[in-house]
Amino acid sequence: MPRYRSVDWSIGRRSARLGRPSYLRNWSLVGSLVRRLRPRVAVAKSDEDAVVSGFFSRFDRSGRKNSVTTPSESVHTMTGGKADASAAEKAREAIERADEHRDRQEHGPAAQWYAAALETLPDRSDVRVQLANMLKDSGRLAEAQAHYRVALAADPQNADIALQLGRSLKMSGHLSEAAGMLEHALQLAPDLADAATELLHLGRLSGTHPVYERDAHVARMTGLFKVTAELTRLRNEIEKALDKLPDLGTWAAAPAELYGLMRELHDLPAPPDVDEGPTIAILADVDAASPRALHGLIASLRAQTCSSWTLLAVGSDPSRRDAVVTAGIVDDRIRWLDRGDEPGWPVLREAHVLTLRRGGMLHATSIAWLHQAILIGGKSAYVMDEEIGTLAIDGTFQAQHAELRACPDYDSQLEADCTGETLLLTPQACASAARSIAALVDRGRLAQIRLDLIAAGEVGHLPLPLVQSLALDAVPEEARQKDHLADVANHLVARGDARSGARHGFVCAQTKWHASLPASDIGVVIPTRDNGRDVIDFADSLVRLATHPERVHILVVDNGSRDPETLGILASLSARPRISIERIDEPFNWSRLNNRGAAASTAELLLFANDDMSMLSPGWDATLTDLLLRDDVGVVGARLLYPDDTMQHAGVISGWKGAVNNDGLRRHVSEPGPSRRWHVTRSVAAVVGAFIATRRVTFDAVGGFDAEHLPVGFSDVDYCFKVRASGLKILWSPHITLHHHEAKSRGLDYTSPAKQARYDGEQAVMERRWPDALTSDPSVNPFWHDATLPFRLLQMPPADRVCNHLRATSAAQPWRLAPRSRQSI
Repeated sequence: MPRYRSVDWSIGRRSARLGRPSYLRNWSLVGSLVRRLRPRVAVAKSDEDAVVSGFFSRFDRSGRKNSVTTPSESVHTMTGGKADASAAEKAREAIERADEHRDRQEHGPAAQWYAAALETLPDRSDVRVQLANMLKDSGRLAEAQAHYRVALAADPQNADIALQLGRSLKMSGHLSEAAGMLEHALQLAPDLADAATELLHLGRLSGTHPVYERDAHVARMTGLFKVTAELTRLRNEIEKALDKLPDLGTWAAAPAELYGLMRELHDLPAPPDVDEGPTIAILADVDAASPRALHGLIASLRAQTCSSWTLLAVGSDPSRRDAVVTAGIVDDRIRWLDRGDEPGWPVLREAHVLTLRRGGMLHATSIAWLHQAILIGGKSAYVMDEEIGTLAIDGTFQAQHAELRACPDYDSQLEADCTGETLLLTPQACASAARSIAALVDRGRLAQIRLDLIAAGEVGHLPLPLVQSLALDAVPEEARQKDHLADVANHLVARGDARSGARHGFVCAQTKWHASLPASDIGVVIPTRDNGRDVIDFADSLVRLATHPERVHILVVDNGSRDPETLGILASLSARPRISIERIDEPFNWSRLNNRGAAASTAELLLFANDDMSMLSPGWDATLTDLLLRDDVGVVGARLLYPDDTMQHAGVISGWKGAVNNDGLRRHVSEPGPSRRWHVTRSVAAVVGAFIATRRVTFDAVGGFDAEHLPVGFSDVDYCFKVRASGLKILWSPHITLHHHEAKSRGLDYTSPAKQARYDGEQAVMERRWPDALTSDPSVNPFWHDATLPFRLLQMPPADRVCNHLRATSAAQPWRLAPRSRQSI
């Protein structure tokens, strides 16, 4: 599988270089120096203390270099009366040689020498731990874990051994067991910041834990957040610091669960200075709001920084009528519309209309920001974010949490309400879709207008929580989703091109499409090498769970297997119907292997998959065909889980630390994510090559995978970017789910200097080809901070970031990329 490495925050592991801030590079350097300066393994004294210190020398007394021996030869050639003394001396020499290899980051040879020493000194837990460390860094995780367990049994109070075992378990995908071992390490040593860091990024440690503050990777962000908080509280006493707070606040980061505190300390950014814009008619169904929310709405409008607005309050309740009429006596911008007097309502002519959610209020800069959206233009309508909270006695809104949305996506909206009810409509949208206030007041009709506009790609995203609502007015999630699915069903019936049905489990709905192209066979290409057991298990799961197994044709590309068991398994597979073997015995080149596999297959639909997976979704082939045979879709990816049901891949996001990263990484499959992004089919920047499906005509049109410049890493992302440049969508679906044992066949790039060098070179190719695509993603709200794994930390974005996102989502096709230039290849 092609690999771009997801950012891993374990101490000592190198992180991706693209866009990495200098402080992270510096801390990586510190980690490297600490390892090099760490005291070497202490050599315990034995009965042979008389052995002179020169036993470490590699030269004899005449100055000639001793012959080089292997670790086993060095330790196991001693016989005779002085065998014990010689064995101790040779063991110590083996330890020194192991240390030298370790310091040069030659993990394989280091592991051999430590293993040799351990056979003579089996009770030396320190040597055993060093052996385990080298095995872990060589990618031999199961062996490393076995040695860590032996060492921990011998020294059960050693927190560092528990920490290293936890890290090894995390690397092998056993995240629940890893979390338990890391928690044990933290119990043994409550100040062990490394264990706290690992737990934090596994989602098992609160952002408010004391050790969190000392985390070398995150503390700079959260520590700055706390400093900002203190400065804010002292604003009346430190005027000079107050003047610098807005800039400082844009760099501070807060755990997502502390959104309310962040809003207490930082207000939303003001928009760039613009002239007063057109009058915006705010349409509110006040019968659906609580009396407290209605008074809050009127107060929030009077506090607007821009005065070009009118309120059209529609209702029938006498008490609410009195409140609106009383307010209108002193402010003629506030008007009551009786629900039963529809013929007497004003006509919408060249008006910008804001359809406000039930019980909604507005932030003081809302009208100003809506003017900014109108000025940027490009879309017929705009959605915005929303925050939920309470009203203080003095009428001040106190936010508790927020719905931070993404660029509106039609596939997502069909399966869940990802946009909310508030919608800014331009005069053109009102003229073509609404034509009357009545259409905009009726919730069901407004839902159809919103779905039609999203389907046409006419809705942009203003990424600020400008709408405020009270927690007591919130509609229960179950009722909200039921209403939404009913709206979607009506919408799809009117369009006549899809159907939607309820689905059990973590996903509420799945859209079934009437394919625009005829059903076709699926050609599954699976490269492998010496991994026969996994291949046969994966092939069996694909056939067993397929709705139409007769349409699934599997081609296993054997990249020079030598293992007798694997060769026997491949021979048995070749005897099965619709399974064939293509042998290509040459150096590993993921792109070339898959290109050769595609050429050897005759299917119109191609699925490229890793060998170390198992399918979990019944009917996966029908779901894949439904999506892939749409004429607007170029690639389909799947949800990939670790064995403990935490996510490895929920699509690829761009611009995370200036590079790419896996969405949903290490979150449990039950978590919906921001705006339910992990539970709905949606457009994404790319998908990983462990499971990437495409039509043959698309594959041929963009030239397949780049076997020359991207033989292993980034080839999957590059292919997706080429498909996006052609105008087609990249879809990720949670309705196709697999277990994936990441890098089980070929190991991890960072454990090998040669692999790391290749990875760096391929990364440089991507930087030249796709500089803009690597730094932006329409689905990532600018409130999210990229200091750690995706969607953990929040920041208050500056106005320019808000405007950049607004412009990006206002483009005609936000996901489409400009074709790469010839010079960038």
